[in-house]
This record gives sequence, C-alpha cells and structure tokens, in this order.
Amino acid sequence: MQQRPLDQARFERIEAYLSGAMAPLEQAAFEAELQHDADLREEVNAQRENVMAVRLGGFERMVRATMEAEAP
Repeated sequence: MQQRPLDQARFERIEAYLSGAMAPLEQAAFEAELQHDADLREEVNAQRENVMAVRLGGFERMVRATMEAEAP
C-alpha cells in the first residue's frame, strides 16, 4: 500500500464517517469508496483506533477519579 499524507479534508471526512455525522447518501458513497481504496480503509481503521484510545483514556481517568473520591 502506498501511504500518502492525510490531508485535512480527508481527515474531516473520516471523522464525520466515524462520528455518524454524514448524510445517508454521503455515507453510502464513502462506504463504496472504502471498498475500493485500501489506503482509505487503513486510515479509517487507524483513526478509529485513535478515537477508541482517547475514549478509553477518558474512561480510565473518570474511574480513577471516582475511586479516589470514594476512598476513605
């Protein structure tokens, strides 16, 4: 796979896709593009992993803060 720089517009499209912010027709077109573009699939997967890491990090901090607040 040829790795190309992720430009702002492409990043924003991926972000909109992952957050469910795309209109149905735009989402369908994006998913069709995913089927034919291995680089795009790789970028979507990488961005999905980044989003999950951020969410898990936030959850971990929340749990830790709750446990510290409840400690005697």
